[in-house]
Amino acid sequence: MSSNRSGRYLRARTTYDTDASSSLLSPGTLPAPPHPVPMPDLVREGPPEPQRPTYTANTGQIADLRSRLVRLYAIGTDFVLTALVCAGLGWAIDWFFRTAPWGLVGGIAIGVLLGGYRFIREGLAANRRAVDDLRKRRP
Repeated sequence: MSSNRSGRYLRARTTYDTDASSSLLSPGTLPAPPHPVPMPDLVREGPPEPQRPTYTANTGQIADLRSRLVRLYAIGTDFVLTALVCAGLGWAIDWFFRTAPWGLVGGIAIGVLLGGYRFIREGLAANRRAVDDLRKRRP
């Protein structure tokens, strides 16, 4: 609805012009709505399902890579668990002998040193195995 200057409300009369040949519009007449555009297949059907890669010749290499990654995760986990277990033992010594905080501090220090030693030793062994495997593959 629109308002005129006197404050009275007028009802808007709108008609659609079905004759597309008339380029001039009379007042209060709108052109006919356009014909609908065909819907694209992507919108109608949705996105395609992602295809999982099929491994044929590389299956052995993928399995080898996974086993190496599992070994590396195990090395890192071993470091963290060694430090935590030694810290727990230090806390237990503090609780039993009432020597807080020195048992916990000593346990953490021993855990980090022992875990670091094991981390470096296992890391160097994993590096040696990787170099040996690389040398075997190259002629």
